[in-house]
Amino acid sequence: MTRYRWVASQKADDFPVKIACEVAEVSPSAFYEWADKEAAGPSEAEIDEAYLINLIIDIHADTDQTYGSPRMAPELRRRGYCVNHKRVERHMRDNDIVGVTERKKVRTTLPAGGAPPLADLVEFSLIGLRPTSVEDRIEPGHCEGDLIIGAKNASAVVTLVERTSRFNLLGDPPDGHDATSVLACLIELLERIPSSMRRTLTSDQGREMARHHELAGAVHIDVFFAEPHYPWQRRTNENFNGLVRRYVGKGTNLSAYSQQDLDRISLRINTMPRRLHRWDSAQDRYDAAVVALTA
Repeated sequence: MTRYRWVASQKADDFPVKIACEVAEVSPSAFYEWADKEAAGPSEAEIDEAYLINLIIDIHADTDQTYGSPRMAPELRRRGYCVNHKRVERHMRDNDIVGVTERKKVRTTLPAGGAPPLADLVEFSLIGLRPTSVEDRIEPGHCEGDLIIGAKNASAVVTLVERTSRFNLLGDPPDGHDATSVLACLIELLERIPSSMRRTLTSDQGREMARHHELAGAVHIDVFFAEPHYPWQRRTNENFNGLVRRYVGKGTNLSAYSQQDLDRISLRINTMPRRLHRWDSAQDRYDAAVVALTA
């Protein structure tokens, strides 16, 4: 359900539109403009956009999900649909359509005598050995994790996102953001998730993950690491961090946010309608996945 549809449902129940708009964080004028358009039905432009999205999805499926946006735009033109490549990129990004490339076999441990990519992080599994089912976003229970760093590198917030539903958890490390504090925070967050939904966690190669073996043993989860300087290998988490920044800002003292504050931010993001979920929320998709796994 979109925010506008939610306001409309409240209006139908005789709830004041102005207050409903404030709760949904939309302006009354924008709501009434949407309502007028809704009454008039979809425009030709909206019908054309829907057709283009469906065509992109069909081509993506026909090509075994190997076409990214650089190949998708020429393919659309080959099929007689002239479209700007930036428009194709936007639709693929908004609908989470990504071209899948063949993975390379990578080393899971450091060579003898070699130096770790970052101090204290040793004997770890790279993303290339992560189950291929993770990339499809069909099987729930695969998470990505990261840190958002505050002003002067003095504070941090731990972020976790489940890849299929985009359900998130935010954590306040108890004593800074060293490996010990991050370990304690991750254990607390992951224990909120049913054990059947704790399959894998993918992180970057930061020092704060030096105790990843203890994390894996404590919550029974397989931990993998992205390659250095490849943020797109954790694009779900990277995109989510940008969303969290809307609430906490850049260059701020993140220690000012308590765990209760972070839980409220997490809940707000989890319950807002998402286009990529056909206007279900991340919470809706996560709850459905939990029910399916525990039924």
